[in-house]
Amino acid sequence: KSGTRRHLVDASTSVNDALQKVSGHEEWKAHHLRIHALCLSDAGKNADALKVASDAVDLCKANVPELSVLAIKVKSHVSSLEGLKEGGDGMDGAIALMQHVRSGACADIEDIKNTLIEAWKLVDPAAEKLEAAKD
Repeated sequence: KSGTRRHLVDASTSVNDALQKVSGHEEWKAHHLRIHALCLSDAGKNADALKVASDAVDLCKANVPELSVLAIKVKSHVSSLEGLKEGGDGMDGAIALMQHVRSGACADIEDIKNTLIEAWKLVDPAAEKLEAAKD
């Protein structure tokens, strides 16, 4: 639950340190890094949370690709809390932009619309025809 994870930062840090000393278990490490990033974020340590979330994305892409989407969403969420707008290429970029909207980081309805169109353009070449269809 958002806001309550701040109480788990010390325990989460200890678990993170222990997992880094163990070889293998990449899936556990990836799950924990996502959760650790959320704990740090709830504690107001967004810069640290963003670093941990980035590590989670890297770990997932290298070793646990089935968890990449979840890690990208957490990284985008934490970035949004810092006032940043994560992007990227292809599906990963679209996922990050959609999470930006879901995190409530858009200024207004027009910003939401533009961000979702930007995400759409990353995954569907037909999106470029949207403007032509309006005219």
